[in-house]
Amino acid sequence: MCYTIHNPRFLGVIMGWEQRGNKLYYYEKERDGKRVISRYLPSPISSYAGILQEQANETRELKRVQRQLDADIEQLIKVNEVELKRELAQALLAAGYHKHKGTWRKKRKPKN
Repeated sequence: MCYTIHNPRFLGVIMGWEQRGNKLYYYEKERDGKRVISRYLPSPISSYAGILQEQANETRELKRVQRQLDADIEQLIKVNEVELKRELAQALLAAGYHKHKGTWRKKRKPKN
């Protein structure tokens, strides 16, 4: 089983925990042409790298949640905009305005 993350700070480098037997080891993988080079990171470095990996995962999840919230807010704005335009049109029609080539204009009063 392999737990990997693509680290944006190191282009082309993938870091992750790999299970070998009953233990987890931290490896850094880098592509060299068509070959993939795998480097073992010793325990003190792997602990730090693991913390960085967890922080990167949390950051990515927060960004995903933020994008979803932004999309939800954008949808609410669009719905409210449609309702607001409809209410504005009704108010302007009631006040004696009409639409002429996409712009609202006041109806002329008849000449006596």
